[in-house]
Amino acid sequence: MRLFLLTLISAIFIYSPNAIAIDNDFPETHSRTIVETIVKGEINAAFNMIYPFLQATQVEQEKVSQGYQSLQKIVGKPFAYEYISTTEIGPSLRLLKYVIKHELVPFIFEVMYYWNGKEWTITFFKLNTPDEVFKIDELCPEELTYSVKGSQPDKEMNSFFTMLLNGETSSAYNNLFSLMDKSIYPPEAPGNLAKEYASTIELLGEPSSVDSLSGFTFGESIMVLCHGINTETRPIYTMTIFYKAHDTWAIVGFSNSDDEIFY
Repeated sequence: MRLFLLTLISAIFIYSPNAIAIDNDFPETHSRTIVETIVKGEINAAFNMIYPFLQATQVEQEKVSQGYQSLQKIVGKPFAYEYISTTEIGPSLRLLKYVIKHELVPFIFEVMYYWNGKEWTITFFKLNTPDEVFKIDELCPEELTYSVKGSQPDKEMNSFFTMLLNGETSSAYNNLFSLMDKSIYPPEAPGNLAKEYASTIELLGEPSSVDSLSGFTFGESIMVLCHGINTETRPIYTMTIFYKAHDTWAIVGFSNSDDEIFY
């Protein structure tokens, strides 16, 4: 089961030749100006810096802009951003990633720039919540990174799994969801996940141990942890996404699966 916290915002459009010629530093300076404009609360102005490069109708532009602004009623207004990375894909493509910080849930902004031999253009951009960016089947087959061990999220998950192994299923999920703001998940979520876990255990056999499968930080404010709960038949995999808006880590995404994820 996957707990979707927020609606995905994503815009992928086809490259349009109606672009403006600029210097070679354009991807870095332009993308940073976009996120700075978003943080200022000037959402329409920020998207207007993107759409001239894309074949998008006015209706499509307004849909994305209004959707993002509507979600701010739930997650709060943006107040800061983090630059994450620039990936050069050959000489002609650059993918830049940022985290846009809101009070309750962050958004990950990705934008691809293309050099057509004369000028830089934008081929697509995405603005997603972390649970849409990080997938359990893509993250779990890794070793736990050192930077995650001993962190507060790591300790919280160790406590959660200790309770599960002791048979305290309902208490474990209630405690886990106490780390999540109640405005971003339905009140029945902890109970439903506890029941699903109990049903899975009946099929796979009692749990005996828990393995840390992967963990990493995405910038300074997002941490992703994957674990495997070992049963008599096969593991149950979990992925938990933590977010630190200011000083305290909170959970913004949780999913589990008993499907085989090691291909």
